[in-house]
Amino acid sequence: MGSSASTIDDTKRNLHKLVESYQVHGASDKLLPALSLAMTGLAVPLSSRSYRRDFSENYIMLLGQGDGIYRPEILSAAIRQESLVLVNGQAHQLRPATLGKGMVLKNCFQELCEILSESSKRNRFPLVRLRAAMAAFESIWVQYEEVYISELIHIENLGKRPLAEAISLEFQLLDLEFSREPAAQIEVQPTPRGSDTNSSLSSEHSLPKSPPSSSSDCDLPS
Repeated sequence: MGSSASTIDDTKRNLHKLVESYQVHGASDKLLPALSLAMTGLAVPLSSRSYRRDFSENYIMLLGQGDGIYRPEILSAAIRQESLVLVNGQAHQLRPATLGKGMVLKNCFQELCEILSESSKRNRFPLVRLRAAMAAFESIWVQYEEVYISELIHIENLGKRPLAEAISLEFQLLDLEFSREPAAQIEVQPTPRGSDTNSSLSSEHSLPKSPPSSSSDCDLPS
C-alpha cells in the first residue's frame, strides 16, 4: 500500500515537473528529460532500440543503446524539417520518406505540448489522453530516429568516398612505380681463356714447403 502511494506521488511530481518545464522552455527539445521521466512514471511502453547496434561507432556513442533515451538533436531535426545535409561541401537531399516521418514526430510533439498547455491552465492532467499521446510520440520517435540516422550514415559514407578513392589510387601508383624499377643484378667476372682453374686452386691452397734443415743443428756431439 505504501509503495503504491509512493509511486503515485512520484508520478504526480514528475508530471508537475513536466508542466513546469513546458512553462519555462515552451515547445522545445529542452522538455525531453522531463518528458522521459513522466513517461516512466505513467508506464508508457517503450519501443526497442536494437537497430542502434547497426549504427556507426560515433552514433552509438552519441545515442547510447538504452531504451527511453531522447537526444535533442533528433527532435530538432524533425522540427526544422531541413531537407539538405552538407558533407565536405557537398549538398545531399534527405529522402521524402525520412522527412515525412519527421513531420509526424513534429505533430506528435506539438500535440503533447498542447496537452501540457491545457494542464498548466486547469492544474489537472487528462491522464488517458496524455498517456496515449506519449505512446504515439515514443512509437514515431524510434521510427524516425532509425531512418534519419541511417540516412545520415549513408550520406557521410558518400562524402568519404572521394578520399578513399584518392588513397586507393595513391597506393596503385606506388605499386606501379615499384614494379617498374629494375631488379638488382649481381656482376660475375668471366674466367680468362686458357687458364686452368683446378691448377690455380691447387697452387693457391698447397701446403708451404718446409725450410731446408741445417746440418749443424742435427750433428750429434762426438
